[in-house]
Amino acid sequence: MRYDYQRADWGARPAKSRTLLTWSRVRKIVIHWPASITPIGATPEAIASYLRAWQRYHQAVQGWTDIAYAVGVDQAGRVWELRGADVRDGATAGQGGTTQSILAILAIDETPTPAMLTTLRHIAHELAGKAAKGCTIVGHGDAGSTRTDCPGPQLRAWVRAGLPAPTHTQPKEDIMATKDELRTIIREEITAFMHAPIPAGTTDRPWTTTATDALAAAAELEYIALADGTRVRTDDAIAAIYERITKTAAGEEPAL
Repeated sequence: MRYDYQRADWGARPAKSRTLLTWSRVRKIVIHWPASITPIGATPEAIASYLRAWQRYHQAVQGWTDIAYAVGVDQAGRVWELRGADVRDGATAGQGGTTQSILAILAIDETPTPAMLTTLRHIAHELAGKAAKGCTIVGHGDAGSTRTDCPGPQLRAWVRAGLPAPTHTQPKEDIMATKDELRTIIREEITAFMHAPIPAGTTDRPWTTTATDALAAAAELEYIALADGTRVRTDDAIAAIYERITKTAAGEEPAL
């Protein structure tokens, strides 16, 4: 897994011990939140401060070996290495190494951004693809371990709905790209799409990390401005890309 920030970047303490996860035993990918009553902030420095505080609490007060979660995703869609994707987590009581956890880094009064949802969706499917056949993606409150509202009403409803791709309605600014550059993105994604394994429990193939980043960034914009002056609505462009990928994979269209 690719991390935007590794443990050293947020100043993690050493784990007291660590046990590698046996992926063939994993039955659930569980999405959590910290239920922070104060805004966490969007800067890497602010997020790192909260991660250190949570780790101190988990180790010193709860007596756990490390911060409880495996991977974190912030409101900008950045991925944080917590315990690590391949390390057994401590976030879902009584599951005995049959789960892996993702922490959505947001406070109680904050709404998950499209960037966060896009990355959560990608990471959850990526992890489910490594797990046992039939692995499901659930919110903590639906994991069957403890009675909890985690990961909050908005995320819980989103996960129950099947992690739908977010809609992007907030216009920001234009970016410049040549048709050849856009063509390259499509070609690379088609290649990756056709070779990517289908995650257990889903019929959909995941976006690759590179394409996810590119499309998530583009989706924050209302338009893509081509070098020849043409302006294409971003949502239309992404829909066209996905349609072309699907048809190419099905053999209905030749690869670019």
